[in-house]
Amino acid sequence: MRKAVAVLAAVAMMGVAGPVAVSSANAADAPAAAQVAAQITVNFKYTDKQGNVTWTSHAEGVAGGSFADFEKQAVADHGTPSLDGYKFTGWTDNKSLFYAPGSTEPVKAGVDLYPAYVQDPAAEQATVKFHYTNKSGDVVKTVEVEGDKGAAFSEFTKDAKYETPSLAGYKFTGWATLDLSQFFKADSADKVTGDLDVYSQYVQDPTAEQVTLTFHGKDGQPGWPVRVTLDKGSVFSEFAKGLDGYALPSLPGYTLKGWSYKDNGPVFEADVHMDSSIDVFPVFEQNPVEQVTVSFHGRDGQPGWPVQVTLDKGSKFYEFQNKFDKTVPTVDGFDFVGWSKDIHNVDADHLIDSLYEVNDSIDAFPVYVAAEQPAPAKVNVAFLDKDGDVLANRDGHAGDLFGSFAAPEAPTVPGKVFTGWALPGGALAEEGYVVNGDLTVTATYKNVYQPQPQFPWWGNWWNAFQHWWGSWTQWGHGWWW
Repeated sequence: MRKAVAVLAAVAMMGVAGPVAVSSANAADAPAAAQVAAQITVNFKYTDKQGNVTWTSHAEGVAGGSFADFEKQAVADHGTPSLDGYKFTGWTDNKSLFYAPGSTEPVKAGVDLYPAYVQDPAAEQATVKFHYTNKSGDVVKTVEVEGDKGAAFSEFTKDAKYETPSLAGYKFTGWATLDLSQFFKADSADKVTGDLDVYSQYVQDPTAEQVTLTFHGKDGQPGWPVRVTLDKGSVFSEFAKGLDGYALPSLPGYTLKGWSYKDNGPVFEADVHMDSSIDVFPVFEQNPVEQVTVSFHGRDGQPGWPVQVTLDKGSKFYEFQNKFDKTVPTVDGFDFVGWSKDIHNVDADHLIDSLYEVNDSIDAFPVYVAAEQPAPAKVNVAFLDKDGDVLANRDGHAGDLFGSFAAPEAPTVPGKVFTGWALPGGALAEEGYVVNGDLTVTATYKNVYQPQPQFPWWGNWWNAFQHWWGSWTQWGHGWWW
């Protein structure tokens, strides 16, 4: 509505001072018969806001006569032009002529003139919201039309945005408020005095032909097919509502996309009109598969790590490992035993199970345990006395220190003192000596030094005498006593 009015208003604002002058420089040379003023007709065409001609007044007069004389005839016939919300500014041929109301400018020739308007800024506006409904009464579309407050309802339905409602099997009757207190036919002259919400109204068409859509399930699903019958021309979404209460076809890993006239065919749009009875089949689309990533880390920032493996959500951890194409870092003295997803618990008690379902992206850290060392060989240490007899045997392991073997108590030898256990080469075995094989050690001694007392010469003689006497008396005992 506003677009058409704006065009008229623009014409009125062109600022044309008056009709285009016609030169009469050679009029005096014309024959006398040509000098007689010709009769002309000015057609005053009254229009609505859309520019549609609603009335034409024919004003007659002589060429060159005052515009006001022609205008008076039109006003007497149909009045001064008016439109709600606009001001009338004059008359125009929508090209180059413009006459202000009551203008005395001469009209040289017959012409069609149209009223020119400018919008009245003081005019109040009203908005009519046209709500288009389906058979269930649900609003499927709303069109808003703005116009002058007090204008006829028909002025709003003339707007370019407005469309006459249609519904298969029904006849459109008009518009009504939600409470049905007001009803308007599309061409109603009732005035719109304020903002208004109206809803499309219908009556069933008894002559409407009906069609049936047969909805099929998936692979013999129980309860299917389902048949829905409606008026010919009903939109597909109306038929689909007939499936309410039924368990719709399903397929694992897929979503029901819609319905088609053949398997995996193009899906019917909701607003397509169905004009014949047909079979329809479910169409599925594969659900998008979410993916997750396992980031395998190296050892302490080792270059080339982490290595990322991405698979479908729910894949087993071993599947990520199978896609892992990098050698696990080695650590001297340790064995790699698996992966942990907890950087704070990288140990054998927190290994990721190979069957673990990975549903979120995780980090995996290598877990190592100390490598098992082979048990050291057993060795024996034989402890011998000075004569080579075994005093004791002690068992241990290769690499043990000699001091860790419990040595027996060495026998006492008169006049000698024990000095230690001698190795086969004669050197004494120190406590820190490493025993790497069977070993024999022997008790070792040294003489004890006893200094003799010193006497004067007579003392030595006396000692000798005592020794002789003792020996003689001992012999004598055998003979005499």
